[in-house]
Parts: sequence; C-alpha cells; structure tokens
Amino acid sequence: MPAAMRKGMARGKWPVWPVRRAVCIFFAVAAAWGGSELSGGAPPPAVRETAADKMRREVMALLSEGRVAAALNAAQAALARNKGDGAVRDEFVSLHVSLGRRLISEEEFPAAERALEAALRVDENAHAARALLRKIHGGRAAAPGRVDAARAWLELEWFEPAFVTLRQATALVPDRRQAWLGDYLAAAIGAGDDEYCTKNFHEAFYYYDAALKLGDESGVRPTASLVERWLQSLSHAMSRDVDRAAYPPAFWKLAIERSESLIRSDNHSALLKAALRGFAYENMGDAERAAKAYRLCLGILDEAGGDVRALRESVIGKLRQRYDVNLCCRRDGFWGQAASGDWQIMERGPFRVHHRNEAAGRRVASAAVFQFGRIAKYLGLDADEVKWSVPCDVYLHGSAAAFREATGLGDATRAASIIHARKRNLERHEIHVYQSDPMLLSASLSHEIAHLIAASATEYRPMMGAISEGLALQMEPKCRHRQFARLFRENKHPRGLGALLGVSEAHPSEAAFYAEAFQLTAVLGNEGGYSRFLEAAGGRKTPSELARLFGFESTDALDKAYFSAPVGVRVNP
Repeated sequence: MPAAMRKGMARGKWPVWPVRRAVCIFFAVAAAWGGSELSGGAPPPAVRETAADKMRREVMALLSEGRVAAALNAAQAALARNKGDGAVRDEFVSLHVSLGRRLISEEEFPAAERALEAALRVDENAHAARALLRKIHGGRAAAPGRVDAARAWLELEWFEPAFVTLRQATALVPDRRQAWLGDYLAAAIGAGDDEYCTKNFHEAFYYYDAALKLGDESGVRPTASLVERWLQSLSHAMSRDVDRAAYPPAFWKLAIERSESLIRSDNHSALLKAALRGFAYENMGDAERAAKAYRLCLGILDEAGGDVRALRESVIGKLRQRYDVNLCCRRDGFWGQAASGDWQIMERGPFRVHHRNEAAGRRVASAAVFQFGRIAKYLGLDADEVKWSVPCDVYLHGSAAAFREATGLGDATRAASIIHARKRNLERHEIHVYQSDPMLLSASLSHEIAHLIAASATEYRPMMGAISEGLALQMEPKCRHRQFARLFRENKHPRGLGALLGVSEAHPSEAAFYAEAFQLTAVLGNEGGYSRFLEAAGGRKTPSELARLFGFESTDALDKAYFSAPVGVRVNP
C-alpha cells in the first residue's frame, strides 16, 4: 500500500492497520542491529550474555509485542544499571536513532524528537541524531509557508501534494491543526475525487476515509454524495480482495461495521451493504452466506445455491452502474455556466485564455501558468528558457459538445493542442479544453502544455508518438500515473518495443497504446531523467538507440524493464 496512505492511517483514519507501526519499528531496529534474531539457519554457539546483549534481547522482545514505550523504558533502565558500560551506551544510542528515523518516516515527529533527544543526552556527539533533529526543526519552521503553498494548490486542483503537505504540517505543528483542518479536509476530498475519477478505488477509499475522519474531527457532516463515493470505492477495492491478498479479516470487520453505520445514518440503498457483506463472507471462506448476500444485492429472493464467483461478477457489474464522476460535484456552481457571444480574452504569462466565463477562465489561466513552470522544471528547464515567440491561445469551451464541435474530436478526448510551425519557426499554437472536464486543471492542461514545451525545446522536430504521449502522461498528476500503471499491469499482451515505437498515428484510439507509452517513458525516465527525452526528438528511434541514449546496458535490458511490473509513480516536483 502506498506509504502516504499508511501514514494517514497511522494518524487516525482507522483504528487498526494490517501492519502495526510498532512491528515496522521492530524490523527497522532489527536491521540496524544486524537482524540476528530474524535470520534463519542454526543458532550461533552459546556465549556469555553481556549487558548490551541483555538490553537488546529485552527491548526486542517488547518491540515484537508492539510495546514501544515499555521498550524505551527498558532501555533507559538498562542504561541506568550499566552507566559505565560503553557497549550499553552505544546500543542505547543506536536504538533511539533507529526509532527516531522510523518515527520521522511515520510522521510521528514529537515521539521522534523524544527518542533523538534521549540519544543526545547519552552521547552529545551522536551526529545522526542531531541531523535528524535539525530535519524536524527545519520542517516545523517551514510548515506555515508550505501550508500557504498548499492552499494555493487547492485552487489549482493539485490535490495530492496539498494533502501530503497539510498532513505533514499538522503533524509537525499540532497546535495549528485546527486552523489548518478545513484545508486538510478539502485536500482529502479532492485527492479522493482524483482517484475516483481515474478508477483507482483503493486509493480513493483511503482519501475518502481520511475525509470522513477529518470531517468528524471538525464537526462537518459528510454529504450523501461523499458517503456514496466512499462506499463505492470500498466496494470496488474489496471486490478484488476475496482471495485475501491485501486486507486481513479484522479490517474487513471494521469496514462492514462502519459502512453499515453510514448506510443507516444516511438512508442509503441496501445494495452496497449487501455487496460488502458478500465480499466479506467470500473473503472469509463462507461461500453459502456470500451467495445469499449476493442474491440479495441482485434482487434474487427465491433461488438458493449458485456459483459464488458468477454471482460476485454480477454484483460488480451492478456496482459499476452506480459509478458516476458527477458524484464528485467538482464542476458544479460557476463551472456549469457559459455566456453566449464573442470570446472574452484574459492574458496571463505566456497564455491568452479565451473564455465565456470569467471565474472559470481565471482558474484556467492560473493553472496554466502553474503547470508551465512545473513542467519546465521537470524537463530540466528554467521557465524563461522556454522560447515561445507568441503566446499560447487556450480556448475554454463551455461544454464537451462545444469542444467536440470546435475540434472534431470524439468522446474519448478531453483536450487537444495544435501547433502551427514553419521551418521550425513557431507561428501559432493553441490548446482546447472544456469546463466540465473533471481533470481539467491538473491533467488535461498539464498534458497539452507538456506537448507544447517539448516541441519548443526540440525546435519543433518530430518525436515518436509513444515518446511524445508517454512524456506528456508523465507530467500529469500521480492519480493518472497509477491509472496507466494499472492498465499496463492488466494488459495481458502488451506490444513489444519495436511495434510500439512504430505506431505512427498521432493519437490512436486504443487505450492500451497510452498505458504502454506510459510504461516505456516511466522506465526510461527512471533510468535517464526526463530531460533526456528532449534528445530523443528528430525522427524515429530504434529500441537499441533508446537503450544507448538512456544508459541501459543493452536492448535486452530495456526490453526486460519494459515488460516487468510497472515501475510505479515518480514524485512530481
């Protein structure tokens, strides 16, 4: 599960998690101490137990039981009994530094400070402890400024970075938590909606669950729509876990209890409740009760028996019918309005935004400038290095229908960019988007701006379709990265590199192409950095040429990396 999700869970999303933090600390400390208790094979020869050995054994036993405070007290007592023993002092410092490092990774900053300060009281020259404390103090001092940046990101719908920033800030400065709670809640809902729109239901569930917890804390009652999205995400996530791959029974039990409470309090349909109970029963090996719940969900009251897996698939099909991105309410309010008549023009930085809705145009203009600077940096460029001889015209259409009429593009396309260049000299370039696109500000704009920046940086030389599209996908938010990584993982027969690089159509209609292009550019970018893609312009490249350009040992090495499991999600700057 993503680290960010585990951090959120550790601070109160749900009361339990499959891997308790104390157990994680136990393994971290074991690794720091050499991990002898975890290794297999024959036991070592018996030796006389030193005071340091005894302290280690006692502390490790307590940590293995999840009793972190007791373990630290035991270490303190051992130190007091053996003040002149240098080995005990060294073990004590090593333990506390290891715990401090782990607690920082879990964003338990006050506890980390206590552990690190204890290490320094024993050894004032413990440089690792001092460096970690400086890291905490620096983060705390920077937190208010970072919160201001996160609030700006909320307006730009750059939700996941805002969520992470606010989560860390509230952990670093708990006294300001209440002041920042409303922004934290908005970031959680926005990040959940991003994942819901891209059908990353595991991640959507965790963000929505954070939103429900934050709403409870701040006294904000969840809307029926939010509860519906939470339940849908939970249902879809757990429908893939009937073989117990991700969640233990205790988590299932909590999920069912909480979902039933929410369904009762908000008068939701019994459909989701029955579906969740069916998934839980099947996960626990009770096929008969699972089938009964599935039949109830499907409205089959008189029949008994039946193939459980077939019933489950029918239930999942019924759940899919409830999926609707409009439940996010992201484009309600002013986004649904567009005046008639001539375009109004708003100039901002390198963009001219043509709109018929001033509020929407202003948000698009701000997002375009933000994405321009971010993408230029990601490609290793300063913003002023991007030489656009004329501003980019961004046309914000009032509806999807108006967008399609203007561009002639089909239903699968949400944005388009057009470049008019003669002999590598830019004459005009434009972007077309529409107001009701739920991923307008974060994904659609960033994708098209990436195309225009890359074209400018390569002096409008041709770039292979897979490289061009994959590079633009890398500039989108991480929810889209997860989506295309998932699609590649689910693709049973991805085409080889030669065939992928040979696709000449600018925007093929098949979804598999974009998942494959994403995978290829993720693999190449992780190896050679995204600025190197600009060197790949100038016509078709063979797999062997790409392997050399990006530093792979051979074409086979690149091929193996491409066909392996998805490389994951890079961190956006």
